[in-house]
Amino acid sequence: MIVSDIEKDKKNNQDSRFADPTYQTWLSGRKPFTPKLKRPKTRRATTTPPAAWIKSIVSALYYGKLKPVGTEYTSNGSVVKLSPRPVRKKEFYLGKTLTAKSFAEIPNYLLQDHWANAETLYYVSDGSPKARWALLMLDIDVHKTGSTTEAKRFAKILESHFPGLYWEPSTNGRGIHCYLLLDKLGLDAGSVNNLALNRLQPFLRALVDQHGINVELVEIKGTAPVVSFDYGRVAALKCGTLAKIPRNVSRFHEWESTAKITVAQLLGNRFDVEVSPAKIVAYSSRAGSTSGAKFGKDVLSRLDWVAEGLKPQLAALGAPNQLNNGRSRLITPLDYAIALMIHSVCPPNSDGTMPYASVREVWQSLYHSGAITRAWNSSKYTAIRNWFSEQGQINWTDNRFWCDGGDGKRTKGIACKFTVNADLLALYDLSTQQTASFRYTCLSNRGNGQNLRPKWSGGRDQINEIRLRAAEQRVDAIIFSVAA
Repeated sequence: MIVSDIEKDKKNNQDSRFADPTYQTWLSGRKPFTPKLKRPKTRRATTTPPAAWIKSIVSALYYGKLKPVGTEYTSNGSVVKLSPRPVRKKEFYLGKTLTAKSFAEIPNYLLQDHWANAETLYYVSDGSPKARWALLMLDIDVHKTGSTTEAKRFAKILESHFPGLYWEPSTNGRGIHCYLLLDKLGLDAGSVNNLALNRLQPFLRALVDQHGINVELVEIKGTAPVVSFDYGRVAALKCGTLAKIPRNVSRFHEWESTAKITVAQLLGNRFDVEVSPAKIVAYSSRAGSTSGAKFGKDVLSRLDWVAEGLKPQLAALGAPNQLNNGRSRLITPLDYAIALMIHSVCPPNSDGTMPYASVREVWQSLYHSGAITRAWNSSKYTAIRNWFSEQGQINWTDNRFWCDGGDGKRTKGIACKFTVNADLLALYDLSTQQTASFRYTCLSNRGNGQNLRPKWSGGRDQINEIRLRAAEQRVDAIIFSVAA
């Protein structure tokens, strides 16, 4: 009886509580119960000697992995195109202080997957002056031209110059990747990268020409990222070039004992290479209109001189220094100087056209020959040309272009007609003696050119009208000359 009375009282109390409006309001506001999900277990692996060596010699700031970047269509169907990309974008670091959580060290299990061919990882060298070594990868490419036999032949030639050099097949198996240790002797990342790209890379390409090796390109990868700080926070980050981590782990003892050089040796006479203007002309002659371009040592030596003078003016006038196309590429004063140099040495065609492809071919040929260190980028050149047009430094004759027939077939078209202001091109005119102050004032006065952009003029009727007008002008010129 006593138990039943207690239970009865409990029931009555519960019924009265549920009838309370305050309790009902509190009950309706409660969040539904959701059980916590268990975190998936993080993969782990022990630190092996190869993993410890790799981590001690590469940058812990970030690493790279193969990621899909688009679709490539072939005769056999569509194929997902893969390209190395950093696991963290540089925007992640901007404005932050570098702490232990900022670094993205390569996990041991990913290294194990890489050496088991289940993953492909990439590295950049450690840019800290405290780090003694920089691991440079000498990439011998044979994608479009050359053969694996020629790539191996060149790797053996490099072994004679760098005894003990370790090399292995590239990611696609056709080219060769060679690995060289550079003793930095306390230099910072920017100085080491400049030595590698301006001293070692031209030396390697000169060896290709000297021995007649049939390969597409030899370039240096694995350069270190350059970090600039402002009051302890990252103000700018120039990413290094990603290089594949050595794959054949069974030859680890060869990695450790690969060839070594110092920055002092790179500065020696052995690596003095003069860029051959003839080679640049031969490479760029495919553009047709640039077959007479001559880039001598005297012209190339003015690049840094012009870039130094343009730098304060570009900053004062608000010139674009970065592309906002999702990849945030930098536009440096050296890029502006290179564009002006190309337009000064390569004049327009006889009909006044300045083909976009000509500028591209010349720029690429200069880069591949080692004459310049800034690679070609179409969006970068477009931004530079448009900014000069905003400043009135481009004289447009005709901003229309056409390169496609009405039936959709690719045919020879007509490029835009324009010239760059002669005062700017005079920076590279060796026949005139420009004062040192002129390079700091060449953009102070706005030009007289119109602010135009290239305009598509598609359609067979429009292009026939352009050609007819040009023909009428030539006929009129002939008639007036005969009458005179």
